[in-house]
Amino acid sequence: MEISSGLQYSDNISTREFCLSGIDSYRLMVNDGVSGVLYPPKKYLRSEPCDFQRGEVECSGGNLYFDKWDYNMEITYK
Repeated sequence: MEISSGLQYSDNISTREFCLSGIDSYRLMVNDGVSGVLYPPKKYLRSEPCDFQRGEVECSGGNLYFDKWDYNMEITYK
Protein backbone atom coordinates (compact mmCIF):
# COMPACT_ATOMS: atom_id res chain seq x y z
CA MET A 1 0.00 0.00 0.00
CA GLU A 2 1.45 3.34 -1.03
CA ILE A 3 0.46 5.90 1.58
CA SER A 4 -0.91 8.53 -0.80
CA SER A 5 -2.55 6.45 -3.52
CA GLY A 6 -3.42 3.07 -2.04
CA LEU A 7 -2.65 -0.36 -3.42
CA GLN A 8 -0.54 -0.36 -6.60
CA TYR A 9 -2.24 -2.28 -9.42
CA SER A 10 0.05 -4.41 -11.57
CA ASP A 11 0.19 -7.89 -13.03
CA ASN A 12 3.79 -8.04 -11.75
CA ILE A 13 3.82 -9.22 -8.12
CA SER A 14 7.05 -7.32 -7.30
CA THR A 15 5.47 -4.08 -8.49
CA ARG A 16 2.15 -4.77 -6.79
CA GLU A 17 3.74 -5.55 -3.42
CA PHE A 18 6.49 -2.89 -3.60
CA CYS A 19 5.07 -0.84 -0.72
CA LEU A 20 3.89 -3.65 1.57
CA SER A 21 7.09 -4.21 3.55
CA GLY A 22 6.92 -1.64 6.38
CA ILE A 23 8.78 1.09 4.51
CA ASP A 24 8.47 4.77 5.33
CA SER A 25 5.68 6.90 3.89
CA TYR A 26 8.01 8.98 1.68
CA ARG A 27 9.05 6.17 -0.65
CA LEU A 28 7.56 6.50 -4.13
CA MET A 29 7.68 3.99 -6.94
CA VAL A 30 8.76 6.23 -9.80
CA ASN A 31 12.03 4.77 -11.07
CA ASP A 32 11.97 1.45 -12.91
CA GLY A 33 15.48 1.88 -14.33
CA VAL A 34 17.33 0.80 -11.21
CA SER A 35 20.94 -0.03 -12.10
CA GLY A 36 19.92 -0.09 -15.75
CA VAL A 37 22.25 0.04 -18.72
CA LEU A 38 23.45 3.51 -19.70
CA TYR A 39 24.10 4.68 -23.25
CA PRO A 40 26.82 5.22 -24.03
CA PRO A 41 28.03 2.70 -21.45
CA LYS A 42 30.07 4.00 -18.53
CA LYS A 43 33.72 3.01 -18.28
CA TYR A 44 34.07 3.89 -14.59
CA LEU A 45 32.09 3.07 -11.44
CA ARG A 46 28.82 4.96 -11.11
CA SER A 47 28.35 7.73 -8.58
CA GLU A 48 24.93 6.32 -7.66
CA PRO A 49 24.71 2.59 -8.48
CA CYS A 50 21.42 1.89 -6.71
CA ASP A 51 18.53 4.06 -7.82
CA PHE A 52 19.90 6.54 -10.37
CA GLN A 53 18.09 9.62 -9.05
CA ARG A 54 20.83 11.91 -10.31
CA GLY A 55 22.65 12.01 -13.61
CA GLU A 56 25.99 10.36 -14.32
CA VAL A 57 28.95 12.23 -15.82
CA GLU A 58 32.39 10.95 -16.73
CA CYS A 59 35.31 12.02 -18.87
CA SER A 60 38.58 10.45 -20.01
CA GLY A 61 39.97 10.96 -16.49
CA GLY A 62 37.25 8.99 -14.75
CA ASN A 63 33.86 9.37 -13.13
CA LEU A 64 32.82 12.88 -12.05
CA TYR A 65 31.06 12.64 -8.69
CA PHE A 66 28.15 14.91 -7.81
CA ASP A 67 30.31 17.56 -6.13
CA LYS A 68 32.33 18.03 -9.35
CA TRP A 69 29.52 19.15 -11.67
CA ASP A 70 26.22 20.98 -11.74
CA TYR A 71 23.28 21.26 -14.10
CA ASN A 72 20.34 23.51 -14.88
CA MET A 73 17.00 22.27 -16.17
CA GLU A 74 14.41 24.44 -17.86
CA ILE A 75 10.91 23.11 -18.52
CA THR A 76 8.48 24.66 -20.96
CA TYR A 77 4.84 23.64 -20.71
CA LYS A 78 2.66 23.88 -23.81
